[in-house]
Amino acid sequence: MKYIIIYDMPREKKVLQVQVNRALKNLRAERIQHSVWESDNLKGLKTIASRIKQEGGKAFILKKQVIY
Repeated sequence: MKYIIIYDMPREKKVLQVQVNRALKNLRAERIQHSVWESDNLKGLKTIASRIKQEGGKAFILKKQVIY
């Protein structure tokens, strides 16, 4: 099953942005758009989402389902 993470974080958190991007790449997640990534590693995405929220950002994980 594939999952999508969508996130937004404060612009001044440049170091966090780099850390999140590296963590997503380590999960072998695929970038769909700037802050939208796809992965089958739900546990890893939850860890990343928690970190983003702890730093004052927003993060959502969605289950991917193609309708059409």
